[in-house]
Amino acid sequence: MTPPREGKGEGMAKDILEQLKGEALYAQRSFSRELLYQTHGKAQMARQLEALTQPEFMAISHMTVHFMNTDREYIRHQNKEYFAMCGRKEEGT
Repeated sequence: MTPPREGKGEGMAKDILEQLKGEALYAQRSFSRELLYQTHGKAQMARQLEALTQPEFMAISHMTVHFMNTDREYIRHQNKEYFAMCGRKEEGT
């Protein structure tokens, strides 16, 4: 278990968390799979460097990977892109 952060590094860690949250929200709004994965990868690296706590990492993971797997509007958008790429009409319509 990682001990609580103290001192000068605490402000930087908070900045990292806020930056990642902002990137995750932007990626969600843009329905960008690539940006969601990039943000999750940045969070993994920050966690390995102990710049994020486990709960902070899980929050970013929820905003990225969980979002891609559960958000109906995101899934609908991805399906629409897929069917357009294949030249087929969307199933169920």
